[in-house]
Amino acid sequence: LPHDAWLVERAGTGGRAEDLVGLLATHGIRSYENSEAVEADGRRLSPGEAYIAPVRQAQGRLLEAMMERVTSFRDSVFYDVSTWTLPLAYDVPAGPISGSAARALGVEFAPDSPRLNGPPGPSSIGWLVPWGSEVAARSLVRWLDAGLEARVLTRPFSIESGAEEREFPAGTLVLAPRRDRELVPHGDLQPVLEEIGAEAGTLLIPLGTTSTPAGPDLGGPAARLILPREVAILTGGRLSSNRAGEIWHLLDLETGMPVSLLDADRLPRLDLARYDVIIVAGGSAGSAAGEALKEWVDDGGTLIALGTSAAWSVEAGLLEREERVFDVDSLVTGTGWSDLGVARGTHSIAGTILESRLDRSHPLAFGIGDRWPLFVTSGRFFSPPDRGAVATYSESPRLSGWLSDARISQVSGASAVSVERIGRGRVIAVHAYPAYRGYWKGGARLVWNAVFFGPTL
Repeated sequence: LPHDAWLVERAGTGGRAEDLVGLLATHGIRSYENSEAVEADGRRLSPGEAYIAPVRQAQGRLLEAMMERVTSFRDSVFYDVSTWTLPLAYDVPAGPISGSAARALGVEFAPDSPRLNGPPGPSSIGWLVPWGSEVAARSLVRWLDAGLEARVLTRPFSIESGAEEREFPAGTLVLAPRRDRELVPHGDLQPVLEEIGAEAGTLLIPLGTTSTPAGPDLGGPAARLILPREVAILTGGRLSSNRAGEIWHLLDLETGMPVSLLDADRLPRLDLARYDVIIVAGGSAGSAAGEALKEWVDDGGTLIALGTSAAWSVEAGLLEREERVFDVDSLVTGTGWSDLGVARGTHSIAGTILESRLDRSHPLAFGIGDRWPLFVTSGRFFSPPDRGAVATYSESPRLSGWLSDARISQVSGASAVSVERIGRGRVIAVHAYPAYRGYWKGGARLVWNAVFFGPTL
């Protein structure tokens, strides 16, 4: 192999680096903290800020297959998907390294190492929680389930911590010790703080004041209230049970947020008023369900349409979008009958990882950043709306997997994520699958953002 090891950065990944290296460990792949400072993409990583997985180990070939980006192929037709690049799936900075950096092996990663967390320090103001991790999402659910107040800061700010000034990005949470606007004694908070602290621990930062040296005050209008959400996922009919299952697994099992499963064929006869958010995770819900959802959104509901369901939302009249038509017939003109299937298949999108660019100031992008890999399995793309575009596909979108050259102009600049107001509600369209098969861990943040912050947009 042309390199000696793979380096996985830890900083800013919200625990996804540990999840990735933990997955490698279940396959017998050993990783180590870097014992010396190393360089990665022009950044200096201090000892302990990365993991190093040497390729010269028993499962080195498996490691290579899991980590590499693939953009050149011997064939151009695929049965299922054309790439599985794990660092992109987890949205974790990673890359090959060689030489002395690859030999700077420190403490071996141990997936079952004991947690040293505990309840956070007391505060009459509240606790800051950096957003963007599964632990943060579960902490928010537990706090809201206890009937306590939570807010999200929509602008960056800083706080004084001892002699230092610490900066925090937009999307940071404030868990306030209030219930129904009344201050809750610290002793009454102890059970939920212990439950959250057992997992989150030092993630929670006690506050001594709501004033900030820079940015909005923590008690001002930039701190938007987060309410508990009643969430449902549509199932049945021509909807994908796989796509519905992966979203249910993410929210219910991984995040601890119970969700309802609604049969799309019965939707017109159901009382939808109790639901704040309804998710259509893939496929077509049908015309009758579309009409019921229009009325529900107009009354204030938040609809989240993922993958092919985003295209369905256009067909159902929930969104007005211009489709970027791809004329494959003109590209295979003159091809013989026996070769026609292969010629058409060359232009299919069978599981490709594409890069999108986000408006990182938008609440749907909180905790993600300005670039985001998405897993795409559909060849339908739409131009972004004049207002409400959150993410569009990059000019050179392919990160890994097969994408024919003829497809690039169709994909480049197309809508990836958008939100549009309809009456008193809104429709959030994601032209990809952010939790694909449960392994696309980097996409969970968008689902959490859409569920928790979407109804406030």
